[in-house]
Amino acid sequence: MRSTAETGLDRLHQAMAAHVAKGELPGMVTLVAHGDDVHVDTIGTTAFGGKEPMRRDTLFRITSMTKPILALATMMLVDDGVLNLDEPVDRLLPELANRRVLRSIDGPLDDTVPARRPITVLDLLTFRMGHGLVMEPTFDPPYPIVIAANGAKALVAPEDNYHASVEAMLALVSSRTRIVFLANPNNPTGTYLPVSEVRHLHAHLPRDCLLVVDAAYAEYVRRNDYESGIELVAASENVVMTRTFSKI
Repeated sequence: MRSTAETGLDRLHQAMAAHVAKGELPGMVTLVAHGDDVHVDTIGTTAFGGKEPMRRDTLFRITSMTKPILALATMMLVDDGVLNLDEPVDRLLPELANRRVLRSIDGPLDDTVPARRPITVLDLLTFRMGHGLVMEPTFDPPYPIVIAANGAKALVAPEDNYHASVEAMLALVSSRTRIVFLANPNNPTGTYLPVSEVRHLHAHLPRDCLLVVDAAYAEYVRRNDYESGIELVAASENVVMTRTFSKI
């Protein structure tokens, strides 16, 4: 009779193998450890269309790993009894204690009341940090909190098969546009615009419009038609290249 652990590992393998079978990624290596028991499973290949299989010692280049590593460390502290998931973070992060929130979402910024409850460790792990997010900021007139947070109206150009569309971006640009933001390569899709399209975008922007090109993952692009943006910055007065803002 198979143990519960073995059954769970079978289910994990089936779930992960399904992602590979769908072509969502070429392969993966999973590891599950409990005490001294370690189970490693290799699935698929190292590249789409490749023949080299994933191995236990396959090397991976990884980025943006702060969140899972800190979450793992936090859960280890929970397991050791040092932290509690339902514990308020006031002791750990005093700057988040005694928060005040708007009395009404459409009220003035100085009309606040104490928050109903403190932020917990679990809130931080699940990105419920207690920061208000207005998911539908299109009310007219805009809420004071939206005006204070943005100071401008954000327009999002539709993508074309997960690729940024230069024509869609230019269609939204007007004489009032002050900043155009482009993540190139994009995160998390991994797509990119060739340098010719980026230069086309820049050439058709108003002179007083700033083009911000985020190249946080430029070193991962191995294509001859790609430039990080440094060259465009050197040749232009209204281009800025960043390396850290893709998530905003």
